[in-house]
Amino acid sequence: MKNYLIVVFWLCCECVWSQSVTISPTQTTLLDAQGTSQTARVPVMTSAQRVAIPNPALGSMVYDAEYHTLFLFDGRNWTPLMFSGDPNQVPLIDRQSSDISTKAKAFGLSVAISGDYAIIGAPVDDVGDNERQGSAYIFFRNGGAWTQQAKLVATDETTGDWYGVSVAIDGNYAVVGAPESTVGTTQYKGAAYVYVRSGTNWIRQTKLHDLESVGSTGYGLSVSITGDFILVGAPYSKVKEVTQGAAFVYVRNGGSWTPHAKLTAEDGGNGDNFGISVCISGSYAIVGASNAQIGTNVKQGGAYVFARSGSNWYLHKKLTMQDGRANDFLGSSVSLSGDYAMVAAVGRDENSTDDSGIVYIFRRSGNTWSSGFKLNDPAREKGRRFGICTSIAGDYAMVGSYLNNSFTEWFLYKRNGTAWELVRQEKVQFKTNLGVAGEFLSITPSGTYLVGKADGERVSFGKIDNQ
Repeated sequence: MKNYLIVVFWLCCECVWSQSVTISPTQTTLLDAQGTSQTARVPVMTSAQRVAIPNPALGSMVYDAEYHTLFLFDGRNWTPLMFSGDPNQVPLIDRQSSDISTKAKAFGLSVAISGDYAIIGAPVDDVGDNERQGSAYIFFRNGGAWTQQAKLVATDETTGDWYGVSVAIDGNYAVVGAPESTVGTTQYKGAAYVYVRSGTNWIRQTKLHDLESVGSTGYGLSVSITGDFILVGAPYSKVKEVTQGAAFVYVRNGGSWTPHAKLTAEDGGNGDNFGISVCISGSYAIVGASNAQIGTNVKQGGAYVFARSGSNWYLHKKLTMQDGRANDFLGSSVSLSGDYAMVAAVGRDENSTDDSGIVYIFRRSGNTWSSGFKLNDPAREKGRRFGICTSIAGDYAMVGSYLNNSFTEWFLYKRNGTAWELVRQEKVQFKTNLGVAGEFLSITPSGTYLVGKADGERVSFGKIDNQ
């Protein structure tokens, strides 16, 4: 019986037998490939050439010379078909929003992933006539494929609200921060929107905001969710007339979310940015205060860990660096999972390299926290800001960096005993016109991860060890 290979080519392709045959872009050709002396050759191109193909046809196939991998176009996305070598180097799966626009929307500036669901912020997306109102997208994994399930927008938002600059998701609930949102008649007060999933629909459940403060507080610049608890940072909130920042905990009771606690720093000072980054996991919460003064070191920064006992939250530990210096900005990004906390100091001049950044992983044992494991940055350089975003889950951790509007780079680590080993890193040219990189990466305890691309148009899904 003959063996047949059906290949659909979008571009002209040569079929190499004893003679070359040229196939037009509209042809589907049946190749009778008998024996071992006959091959079929698909177009070979760079990644940039592949993604630049206008309107590729369903079933188009190319060989990406940079990834050393065959890619198949499934009608919306290029999907890698094979790889070789280290399983952690398998090409990631890129996804775009269904309403791709020629205008920048910063799609992927913020991301979060939980199980089979992911949320992706696009904080400068135009919504109707409102420029830079912002939006967020829900993606769902069915089998091994990630597809868009919903687009979230706030019907009461206006121009420049930055809806989607922070996002969080856990189970059937998602949170979207809008730090420039108008609340009542107060402009730029900030808000956080909570959505609940019903089947394939995501329904707005409530709009959270600071009930006490007046004016702009940055409420919603950072958000996090775990189970029935939501944590929202407001780094410019006033505490006893001092603009030191605060973080707000909410608890779900049936279909409503009610205030549970206001977290502040008893030793806080003016301009501490307490709440610039937040994370909540189980009965613990961590809040970054990147501008806090430690001793005589201005803006050395710190991170505060709070623990919940029943309905009360109390300060469990203030995390600082023993060798901290002025302008380290420790707490600029934080992440928490189980007994581990990640805290970044993006302004750290490590080994006399300005703003190279540093990331520590602290480990909890009972009521104490270790002094921290310093993650290895394999390519330290000036202005790198290693730690601009962080994510930790189980035995996996991710760190992002951002170099002078030039590119973003991310690093993936896996815990091995007491050490954390680098298993993957990727660099992407920066193309958005934003001055920040955002929280553009997230990882789950199972090793599935999500990365926002620096071009502001795509995100990438991956799986550690390709399991």
